[in-house]
Amino acid sequence: MKRCVLLPICHLPFAIDYRPLAIRPEAASLEYGCFPARSLGPTQFPEPHCAVASPVVKAAATMTRKQDRAVRRKKSRSADQRQWTAALARASRAWEDLTDDQRLVWNTEAKTRRTSGHRLFTGITARRFRDGRELQTGLPKPVPCSPTRVLKRLLITNRSGRITLKLELSSVPTARFTVWASRPCHRGLSVCDKCPRLGPLPPPQDGFSDITELYFQKHGAYIERHGIELAGKRIFVRIREEMDDGPRLYEPAWSVVPGPEGGGRPGKED
Repeated sequence: MKRCVLLPICHLPFAIDYRPLAIRPEAASLEYGCFPARSLGPTQFPEPHCAVASPVVKAAATMTRKQDRAVRRKKSRSADQRQWTAALARASRAWEDLTDDQRLVWNTEAKTRRTSGHRLFTGITARRFRDGRELQTGLPKPVPCSPTRVLKRLLITNRSGRITLKLELSSVPTARFTVWASRPCHRGLSVCDKCPRLGPLPPPQDGFSDITELYFQKHGAYIERHGIELAGKRIFVRIREEMDDGPRLYEPAWSVVPGPEGGGRPGKED
């Protein structure tokens, strides 16, 4: 009976090159996906795959790294945002000082509004602290909403470069109102959604409430920093009735800043 002797691959007349195609010397001459075997002598051994210096790896090692993108600086919080955060923290501490019976009243009322007693209390109390009013531990009394519109128009005058902004009111407000105003906008803009809070509405005199000081306290630095020419710009203004149980809807108006020595040019009410 004949024996079958298995010879190691090194004694075979040929061997298959298992190296990747990209590092084979004959890879440049291959066409149409043909992979011919490379003949080796009886004493030649195929080079270990791990010892082969792949040009692909070498090229990857010499590639330059992408420069890190400049990290955008985090925008700092405004003074109004910091003031509101401080008011919320103070209201949250006031919740801890309430008695169990007082918290029970707030929790019972909060269930009718699908919220928690803590959230209802802090939301109402924080607005009071922000406006400089005292703490109220009990529920606020409901106040009926007046259907009469208070704001009639925004009047802007430009006397030799001195600009004044006044709000004409239909009546003297009996409730608390706040005023909100946008930065100077282009005349072609018909709607502006960014109207930050200026502060409480100043008491009217002869039917007009002067908001010039409040406006330039809020937007004066921006106007000066960017060198904005106010003549011909459109300004949007809103007022809102502030109640303890929540704010009412805005009453908007807008006007275009006239040229020097020009009279006020009231705009249409939105």
